[in-house]
Amino acid sequence: MATLNKVRPSDLLGIDDPYTAWCLDEACLFIIDKARKDKKEPDFDRPKRLARKKQKETTNAAAIETFAALGVKINEGRAKPDERI
Repeated sequence: MATLNKVRPSDLLGIDDPYTAWCLDEACLFIIDKARKDKKEPDFDRPKRLARKKQKETTNAAAIETFAALGVKINEGRAKPDERI
């Protein structure tokens, strides 16, 4: 939208602080430049997609390792209270 209107993105959003405006303008320029070099649209959904993928791959391995470090023995998915340290 800023490109079509020939206005800086910071002006379009009404940012008054010069440093904040410069940071936003540079970030927008970087994204536009990257998209033009790659000749494709930026993938703004990628972070969400990666987070969902990571969430699906999560296991209980870390919890099991923590219990093992504490000396809790795991038997059929349940810790035996009498076998704790």
